Amino acid sequence: VLTGAGKAFCAGGDVSQMGGGALAKPDERSYEDKIRDLQHKQRTLTLRLYELKTPTIAALPGAAAGAGLSIALACDLRIAKSSAFITTGYANIGVSGDYGASWFLSQLVGPSVAKELCFTSRRIPATEAHFLGIINHVVDDDDYESAVRNLASDIASGPPVAIGYMKEHIN
Repeated sequence: VLTGAGKAFCAGGDVSQMGGGALAKPDERSYEDKIRDLQHKQRTLTLRLYELKTPTIAALPGAAAGAGLSIALACDLRIAKSSAFITTGYANIGVSGDYGASWFLSQLVGPSVAKELCFTSRRIPATEAHFLGIINHVVDDDDYESAVRNLASDIASGPPVAIGYMKEHIN
Protein backbone atom coordinates (compact mmCIF):
# COMPACT_ATOMS: atom_id res chain seq x y z
CA VAL A 1 0.00 0.00 0.00
CA LEU A 2 1.36 3.36 -1.07
CA THR A 3 -0.16 6.47 0.47
CA GLY A 4 0.67 10.03 1.39
CA ALA A 5 1.28 11.50 4.79
CA GLY A 6 -1.48 13.80 5.95
CA LYS A 7 -4.43 14.89 3.86
CA ALA A 8 -3.04 14.32 0.33
CA PHE A 9 -1.72 11.38 -1.63
CA CYS A 10 0.82 13.47 -3.54
CA ALA A 11 0.50 16.99 -4.93
CA GLY A 12 3.10 16.39 -7.66
CA GLY A 13 6.25 18.32 -8.42
CA ASP A 14 7.40 21.53 -6.82
CA VAL A 15 6.24 24.03 -9.44
CA SER A 16 8.19 26.85 -7.77
CA GLN A 17 11.33 25.17 -9.13
CA MET A 18 10.03 24.96 -12.70
CA GLY A 19 10.27 27.41 -15.55
CA GLY A 20 13.09 29.59 -14.27
CA GLY A 21 10.90 31.71 -12.01
CA ALA A 22 12.25 33.79 -9.14
CA LEU A 23 12.16 30.80 -6.77
CA ALA A 24 13.90 28.41 -9.15
CA LYS A 25 17.43 27.29 -8.37
CA PRO A 26 19.97 27.83 -11.16
CA ASP A 27 20.43 24.68 -13.24
CA GLU A 28 23.47 24.59 -15.50
CA ARG A 29 22.68 21.19 -17.01
CA SER A 30 21.98 20.91 -20.71
CA TYR A 31 18.44 20.38 -21.94
CA GLU A 32 19.37 16.82 -22.93
CA ASP A 33 20.77 16.12 -19.46
CA LYS A 34 17.54 17.40 -17.87
CA ILE A 35 15.48 15.11 -20.13
CA ARG A 36 17.72 12.11 -19.32
CA ASP A 37 17.40 12.86 -15.60
CA LEU A 38 13.59 13.03 -15.82
CA GLN A 39 13.44 9.82 -17.85
CA HIS A 40 15.64 8.08 -15.27
CA LYS A 41 13.37 9.26 -12.44
CA GLN A 42 10.31 8.05 -14.33
CA ARG A 43 11.84 4.61 -14.98
CA THR A 44 12.91 4.20 -11.38
CA LEU A 45 9.56 5.22 -9.91
CA THR A 46 6.42 4.71 -11.96
CA LEU A 47 7.80 2.08 -14.34
CA ARG A 48 9.21 0.12 -11.41
CA LEU A 49 5.85 0.26 -9.61
CA TYR A 50 4.07 -0.87 -12.76
CA GLU A 51 6.47 -3.79 -13.35
CA LEU A 52 6.77 -4.89 -9.71
CA LYS A 53 5.60 -8.51 -9.29
CA THR A 54 3.93 -7.67 -5.99
CA PRO A 55 0.48 -6.04 -6.33
CA THR A 56 0.40 -2.38 -5.35
CA ILE A 57 -2.46 -0.30 -4.00
CA ALA A 58 -2.52 3.49 -4.06
CA ALA A 59 -4.55 4.70 -1.08
CA LEU A 60 -5.71 8.27 -1.72
CA PRO A 61 -6.64 10.18 1.44
CA GLY A 62 -6.88 13.37 -0.65
CA ALA A 63 -5.43 15.00 -3.75
CA ALA A 64 -3.38 13.12 -6.33
CA ALA A 65 -2.09 15.70 -8.81
CA GLY A 66 0.43 15.77 -11.65
CA ALA A 67 3.26 13.35 -11.02
CA GLY A 68 1.41 12.30 -7.87
CA LEU A 69 -1.46 11.12 -10.04
CA SER A 70 1.03 9.26 -12.21
CA ILE A 71 2.35 7.44 -9.15
CA ALA A 72 -1.20 6.43 -8.19
CA LEU A 73 -1.91 5.31 -11.77
CA ALA A 74 1.25 3.18 -11.81
CA CYS A 75 -0.18 1.15 -8.93
CA ASP A 76 -2.42 -1.80 -9.70
CA LEU A 77 -5.43 -0.60 -7.73
CA ARG A 78 -6.57 2.70 -6.31
CA ILE A 79 -8.83 3.27 -3.31
CA ALA A 80 -9.85 6.76 -2.26
CA LYS A 81 -11.68 8.66 0.42
CA SER A 82 -14.91 10.13 -0.90
CA SER A 83 -13.42 13.60 -0.30
CA ALA A 84 -10.34 12.88 -2.47
CA PHE A 85 -9.82 14.17 -5.99
CA ILE A 86 -7.41 13.76 -8.88
CA THR A 87 -6.08 16.14 -11.51
CA THR A 88 -3.43 15.98 -14.18
CA GLY A 89 -2.61 19.62 -13.48
CA TYR A 90 -0.23 19.80 -16.43
CA ALA A 91 -2.17 22.35 -18.49
CA ASN A 92 -2.16 24.67 -15.47
CA ILE A 93 1.64 24.82 -15.44
CA GLY A 94 2.27 24.55 -19.18
CA VAL A 95 3.93 21.14 -19.37
CA SER A 96 2.94 18.10 -21.40
CA GLY A 97 2.99 15.62 -18.52
CA ASP A 98 5.42 13.25 -16.92
CA TYR A 99 5.88 9.98 -15.09
CA GLY A 100 3.59 8.13 -17.50
CA ALA A 101 0.29 9.90 -16.82
CA SER A 102 -0.77 10.04 -20.47
CA TRP A 103 -0.08 6.34 -21.04
CA PHE A 104 -1.63 5.15 -17.78
CA LEU A 105 -4.74 7.30 -18.28
CA SER A 106 -5.16 6.12 -21.87
CA GLN A 107 -5.03 2.51 -20.68
CA LEU A 108 -7.75 3.12 -18.08
CA VAL A 109 -10.16 5.51 -19.82
CA GLY A 110 -9.22 5.55 -23.51
CA PRO A 111 -7.53 8.30 -25.49
CA SER A 112 -10.47 10.72 -25.76
CA VAL A 113 -11.14 10.96 -22.03
CA ALA A 114 -7.40 10.97 -21.27
CA LYS A 115 -6.97 13.93 -23.62
CA GLU A 116 -9.83 15.80 -21.97
CA LEU A 117 -8.36 15.24 -18.50
CA CYS A 118 -4.92 16.37 -19.65
CA PHE A 119 -6.10 19.33 -21.78
CA THR A 120 -8.36 20.77 -19.06
CA SER A 121 -6.52 19.82 -15.85
CA ARG A 122 -9.87 19.95 -14.07
CA ARG A 123 -10.33 18.43 -10.64
CA ILE A 124 -12.06 15.07 -10.83
CA PRO A 125 -13.88 14.12 -7.61
CA ALA A 126 -13.27 10.57 -6.38
CA THR A 127 -16.79 9.46 -7.33
CA GLU A 128 -16.33 10.61 -10.94
CA ALA A 129 -12.86 9.03 -11.08
CA HIS A 130 -14.50 5.79 -9.94
CA PHE A 131 -17.17 6.09 -12.64
CA LEU A 132 -14.41 6.64 -15.24
CA GLY A 133 -12.53 3.54 -14.03
CA ILE A 134 -9.53 5.41 -12.64
CA ILE A 135 -10.28 4.59 -9.00
CA ASN A 136 -11.39 1.08 -8.03
CA HIS A 137 -13.09 1.90 -4.73
CA VAL A 138 -14.40 5.07 -3.11
CA VAL A 139 -15.14 4.80 0.58
CA ASP A 140 -16.54 7.10 3.24
CA ASP A 141 -13.78 9.05 4.90
CA ASP A 142 -14.52 7.35 8.25
CA ASP A 143 -14.20 3.86 6.71
CA TYR A 144 -11.08 4.60 4.66
CA GLU A 145 -8.37 3.05 6.83
CA SER A 146 -10.24 -0.21 7.43
CA ALA A 147 -11.24 -0.45 3.74
CA VAL A 148 -7.59 -0.05 2.67
CA ARG A 149 -6.47 -2.64 5.22
CA ASN A 150 -9.20 -5.09 4.13
CA LEU A 151 -8.40 -4.75 0.42
CA ALA A 152 -4.68 -5.23 1.02
CA SER A 153 -5.36 -8.20 3.32
CA ASP A 154 -7.67 -9.85 0.77
CA ILE A 155 -5.00 -9.63 -1.92
CA ALA A 156 -2.14 -10.61 0.39
CA SER A 157 -4.01 -13.76 1.45
CA GLY A 158 -4.19 -14.94 -2.16
CA PRO A 159 -1.65 -17.14 -3.97
CA PRO A 160 1.40 -14.83 -4.37
CA VAL A 161 3.02 -16.57 -7.34
CA ALA A 162 -0.23 -16.79 -9.29
CA ILE A 163 -1.09 -13.17 -8.50
CA GLY A 164 2.37 -12.07 -9.67
CA TYR A 165 1.79 -13.85 -12.97
CA MET A 166 -1.72 -12.42 -13.22
CA LYS A 167 -0.25 -8.94 -13.00
CA GLU A 168 2.46 -9.74 -15.52
CA HIS A 169 -0.05 -11.22 -18.00
CA ILE A 170 -2.48 -8.30 -17.69
CA ASN A 171 0.34 -5.75 -18.04
